[in-house]
Amino acid sequence: MLTPRKKLLLKLLPGAFLLAVLWISFHNSRCGGGDSPQTTSAPVTNAPVGATVDGTAYVDGKPSRNLSLVFTRLSTSGEYSLPFLVTSDQRGELSAHLDPDRTFFVHPISDAFQGIQILRPPHTRLSIQFTSVPSLTGTVIDHKDNPVEAAQVTCEERSTGRVHRTLTDKQGRFLFHLPSLVFCTLVAQTHLFLPSEAQIAAPESKNVLLRLSPKSGITVEVLDESGNPLPKAEVAISGPGIWPPLVDFTNPSGTVHFADLIPGVFSVSASSGRLVGEMEGLDIEGGKKSVVHLTLTEGVF
Repeated sequence: MLTPRKKLLLKLLPGAFLLAVLWISFHNSRCGGGDSPQTTSAPVTNAPVGATVDGTAYVDGKPSRNLSLVFTRLSTSGEYSLPFLVTSDQRGELSAHLDPDRTFFVHPISDAFQGIQILRPPHTRLSIQFTSVPSLTGTVIDHKDNPVEAAQVTCEERSTGRVHRTLTDKQGRFLFHLPSLVFCTLVAQTHLFLPSEAQIAAPESKNVLLRLSPKSGITVEVLDESGNPLPKAEVAISGPGIWPPLVDFTNPSGTVHFADLIPGVFSVSASSGRLVGEMEGLDIEGGKKSVVHLTLTEGVF
């Protein structure tokens, strides 16, 4: 004899069986199981997800070709995700696939342009506007008007003390991108030349010319009247860019060297006890090291 509970289970059994058949059929169609042919199309790999943004990149109101832009996504949690790069074509046109529910910060990767734009797709047409950063250009040459490559050039802002650095190219040219109009001190130098300095107002000063003078040197040998070297003799030298005179003492061999001198005409004097001596009109050429033999005699000069 069937109890009421068993009678209820018998009534529900056909429906449960039908539901099981329907679920198996649905699962096979989603997972590709079974022997029956599938009519659903295969997914396209590497298909872009999100909204397509088309537009033009402008710099100073003109379409900018090959301008590289970084799109940085701001997630819902407030954290930045990895940025991706988009480069405009020859006409400034660009296209990007962005998540339609995210906010993006767009900015150029070059220091020559400034500005950050906030973008929230989708957009049918995007116009990204940037402005060029003021620039300061110039050339570094030597005493023979030849360009100096790999010279270090610094630009120190006089108001803030901030220092910008760069190196010259093969043509001796240099370029600084500056945030605004500034007054700065330009200095160019290498290990072969004396530093050259100029006070300029950037970016109004264009194509600044910095001329480097090669380093010169004088070695002074101090002797007594018998031709013997005099150690610990006091030697003073004066000339272009030197004031007060440079003073040093001879070594045990009776010599002393003065380096990094500006080419020109120099005077040398020396003394050791009651012995004194002086030489004037020493013409020192750029890039050369001269040797001077100074004989001291008893007396005054």
